[in-house]
Amino acid sequence: MSDGPFYHFVLIKFHEPQSKAFFEQVNEFIRRIKDEVPGLIHYYFGENTSDRGNGYTHFNLSIFETSADHDAYQLHPLHHEMRDLMVPRMDIVVCDYDAEGRAHSCD
Repeated sequence: MSDGPFYHFVLIKFHEPQSKAFFEQVNEFIRRIKDEVPGLIHYYFGENTSDRGNGYTHFNLSIFETSADHDAYQLHPLHHEMRDLMVPRMDIVVCDYDAEGRAHSCD
């Protein structure tokens, strides 16, 4: 377990373009997550502007105080609600990295 910042990065490739209403729902989840998830330092969702993204058009970067805070976030009801909305519409690559420089996963 990491005692320092823990980084959670998700690359997102949507199966098809998403509506403005979809992104409004995502942004509402993000607003609530920022307000309600303990141990969250930073949370960002946005468009990938790189031309080297291999079709991954969006990303999510979350920074937690500790890896235990990240683990708790994975179980948080808001995270599950947002996943239920988003995951059926996309392919993802997830990378986790701790303050000691250890990659926890990248798949």
